[in-house]
Amino acid sequence: MPNGLLKITGFPIDMNTLESDIKIEDQLVVYKKVDDLVYSLKVKASRMFLSAAVNKYGLMPFTLRSFEDEKLAKMGVVECERHNLMRPYQVFYERDGEYVAQFKSTVLIMPNGLLKITGFPIDMNTLESDIKIEDQLVGF
Repeated sequence: MPNGLLKITGFPIDMNTLESDIKIEDQLVVYKKVDDLVYSLKVKASRMFLSAAVNKYGLMPFTLRSFEDEKLAKMGVVECERHNLMRPYQVFYERDGEYVAQFKSTVLIMPNGLLKITGFPIDMNTLESDIKIEDQLVGF
């Protein structure tokens, strides 16, 4: 790899305002088009759904409920997801009055340490975590 680059990795950090685990919605209803893949879908409902999703939302996330024919969207998304044309998003939630946040970062793993190349700055000193990183080279 160039310049001693060992690996590029992306990871999410999920947080909430409670001391309990974040709840995840069972039914996935938020999807996003994967930009760099092309596949000829076989089912007409899938082609109609993909075309409508791309025309209406482009690369932005959307819910299946936003389609006029939600039943057609639910049928069409199956083949799109099977061939990695659509990526489902997990929906996190908490009870009323509590908050959930997800921060994503991309990190270059170099011989001399980690280099964060994307993501918002987070002041980790203001947060409490039940997970601690003891060794910077965890995973090697």
